[in-house]
Amino acid sequence: MGRSQVILVVALGMLLLGGSQLCAQPVVSIAVNTVDSSSDIAPGALISIFGSGFSTINYPALSLPLPATLGGVSVQITSGAITTSAPLYFVSPSLINAQLPYGVQGSVGLTVTNAAGVSNAISVQVAPSAPKFFTLSGTGEGYVSATHGDGSSVARGSAATPGEAITLYLNSLGAVTPTIDAGVSPGDGSASRPFNRLVTTPTVLLDTLTCPVTFAGLVPGFPGLYQVNVTTPYDDKLGDASISVASGAGVSQAGVTIPVVANGLYWVVTGGKFANGQTFNGVPGTNSSLAFRHNSPTTFGSAGFNAWTKNTGLATSSSTIAGIALTLTNSNAIVFDNSGIETGAVGAYYSGAPGYNVFFAMSNLSSPTSASNTVQAAYAGYFRVNGAVTFDQLTGYFEGPVNVSPPFNPANIYNTFHMNVFSNVSGTPRETGSFKGDVFSSDSIAGTFSFSATGANRVTAGGAQIPIYRLVYTLKTPMTLPAGEYWFEHDISTPVTAGAAVASAGQDDPLPKAKRLRPTGLVKEWGRIYE
Repeated sequence: MGRSQVILVVALGMLLLGGSQLCAQPVVSIAVNTVDSSSDIAPGALISIFGSGFSTINYPALSLPLPATLGGVSVQITSGAITTSAPLYFVSPSLINAQLPYGVQGSVGLTVTNAAGVSNAISVQVAPSAPKFFTLSGTGEGYVSATHGDGSSVARGSAATPGEAITLYLNSLGAVTPTIDAGVSPGDGSASRPFNRLVTTPTVLLDTLTCPVTFAGLVPGFPGLYQVNVTTPYDDKLGDASISVASGAGVSQAGVTIPVVANGLYWVVTGGKFANGQTFNGVPGTNSSLAFRHNSPTTFGSAGFNAWTKNTGLATSSSTIAGIALTLTNSNAIVFDNSGIETGAVGAYYSGAPGYNVFFAMSNLSSPTSASNTVQAAYAGYFRVNGAVTFDQLTGYFEGPVNVSPPFNPANIYNTFHMNVFSNVSGTPRETGSFKGDVFSSDSIAGTFSFSATGANRVTAGGAQIPIYRLVYTLKTPMTLPAGEYWFEHDISTPVTAGAAVASAGQDDPLPKAKRLRPTGLVKEWGRIYE
């Protein structure tokens, strides 16, 4: 379901209901919040008025601003000594969908007028804010109505990921600035029509974790429809999470959830070229080109627990692994290469065993709590340089986002990349008491990380084409490795504590400009309302 469909069908589709009975003296039974039929209502909210005798046929609004009268029917709202007409979305014999005027508060009176007369008056209690999520079911329960950055619906099978910017759709959040009259198309961010933002920024929780809010206000072009843009917190969870909004004393309805998925695991790619006369290979033992270290014997066994080991447990089929894939460059010229990924010189290594092997890599965490992607484990790859090598970039390689479930997203804002080089001591990486390299570490040597697709693929045993991505660390100042033997390692870490604070990656804007709603895109569904 596309973004415009989500907003129309879920958020405003309820406004196009109707019936058929003869017009008579109007009788009002109740007025409720359109989202969940509750009595929780705030200024500017979309409301549904139920009763009888409102009209003889259905009358949808066909233009903006919304009209005060449809088919001779109008709704009067009395707050104190002031009576105003509520803008109307839809009128039928037994239902009126309208927008409550801004500025009303407390106990207000509501009446309906048609050609037969004026209805009985009912009292409606109006709170400063009464947030209600629109939901995919249209009932105010179940999955929240939300969209990804590309406008597609957040749904089971297309869940929200940690650190993602998503948009939530709500009703009844109250006052905005600059102020706007009910029924008028909200601002589009232009100089003459600025966005109508909430006066008070709401608090959004996913489970118990706070979501940074990057925008909260009215959806451009949709009277009465609110959106809240958030960045999802880090939550190592797969399934449905509760979601809530609090604004002032108002709290959203219970029973609303959002499907979420944890960020996938980071898998490093091996090298398939024996550079500089190297004979060490991936077979465990004295001449292995791989060393392994972890902090969870429950998950990985005793070998490699808190210390590097070559007892990796790999099969003899790993004899053509030349270590962890590594490219060193200086002024864009390759000065070391054990993979051939950048030059295409690797041959068929990545199209068969063991080229489709990859290794879990996650480190630099403190006090991990479970055998999930917070467990520390990493491989280091042996490499040798026969003469002094100066470089300004180190490139490691990791598998693309399509192989593991949940997929690994390198752009996830909670990822912290690390890259390390260790000296070779007794045939293993020098033990530093951690994963931090003694020769080089991105944690302490200035530089910047970047990543991109290489255009090369690994081919799994089942024939799947898995994109190979490069992780590049560009040094602020070039460095030189003397001739010798070393070990190379790279990995990511994520927060140990769910919901750990991080700078938001969202935008202070309802949507990226290319994805903003344009009324003309909804003509088919809304008839002529935007013509």
